[in-house]
Amino acid sequence: MLDGLKARGAQSGQAIIAFSETAGPGLKTQQAINLATRDATASFDLLNEADPNNFQSALDTANDKLREMQDEAEPARQRLLELDAEIAAESGDAARVDQLKLELDRTTDLAEA
Repeated sequence: MLDGLKARGAQSGQAIIAFSETAGPGLKTQQAINLATRDATASFDLLNEADPNNFQSALDTANDKLREMQDEAEPARQRLLELDAEIAAESGDAARVDQLKLELDRTTDLAEA
């Protein structure tokens, strides 16, 4: 987009020089104003093409993908909690078992909500 603006500005400058070499003073001024107006309008058209909604759409897509990845990872996380609780139970760590089961219940409740 920025390259397009630079190119249009360079073309505008060249056109103004060409007109100034061939036209009378009053005509030169009017033509220069017309060219500048046309190029300013074209520049604003380019800026309008860089619509912020496009950026918002890309952001929404990325957020949706992130939520999808989190949803896919949650069952694995819960399974790890279950396995950790089994290991803690086999090693006789009742406090750790209670802590892991509480966390598992909490994450299950959150997933269902």
